[in-house]
Parts: sequence; C-alpha cells; structure tokens
Amino acid sequence: MAWLMILQVEFVALAPLLEMMPSRRQRQVARLRQLARERGMQVQLRPAPPLLRIDDSLAWYSRPLVAAADVSLPPGEYIRDYDGWRRRAGTSPHQLAELLDGLPADANYVNVEQRAVGVFWEERGEPEDLESIDLILGQVIDSLLAGH
Repeated sequence: MAWLMILQVEFVALAPLLEMMPSRRQRQVARLRQLARERGMQVQLRPAPPLLRIDDSLAWYSRPLVAAADVSLPPGEYIRDYDGWRRRAGTSPHQLAELLDGLPADANYVNVEQRAVGVFWEERGEPEDLESIDLILGQVIDSLLAGH
C-alpha cells in the first residue's frame, strides 16, 4: 500500500513536467520549419487572409527574391477554391494556376510580394510537401521574372 502512495505522489509531481513536453504535432511543425530555414525559406506566422475564413494566424512559407535590388515581382494573390487556383488580385501578368496545382492540399493561398513569393500553409504535410512548396515557389519566381 505504501508503494501505491509513493507512486501517486510521483505522478502528481511529474504531471506538470509531462504537460510541458511538445506534442507529436508540435515536433512535426518544428521539424518542417527547421527544414524550411535550411532550404533558405522564411517562415512567419501571419494573420490568415480574410478569404480563408480562419480566425487564427497561419504559417507563411516564403521564398525571397534573390536578384538585383532594382528587380521586383509584380504583386498578386492566388486562392484555391473548388475549381482550382484563380488570381484574386494584383497585377501579375502570368496565369500561374498550372504551377500552383502541385502545392499540397492544405496550401490554399499564395501571395506574391515585391521581394518574395509565399504560401499560407496549414503544415499538415511531410518534408516532401515542403520540398514541393520550395520547388514551386522557385518556379513561380522564375516565371514571373521571365515575364518581366
């Protein structure tokens, strides 16, 4: 009976420490973000665009424009809906829907800024999804610069 009491006391003492341990999901997200940084991508938490109807912040994975300082990208926004990708706003001269089709299913909004292209991603994927995001964002930059 005494050993049972000792076990209960230890459990009560260790419970708060166990609660502070990262969950499996938190470890997965941290790993994806670290891999993105190693690939030269930037990861930021930004307010979700209103069209996504998400009240929380989302991770914005972006690829910065590595070019001369006087070169910039034409801004634009692309959103995925039931019919696929469509340009929402901006002056982007290219239709990028075919390139964007390769993005993971939980990447629903692409934002082209003057010095970067990024995607709002719910981070539910694997490292392979991150690899495809990086590759596609690079192709978007190349496509936009070629049309410039």
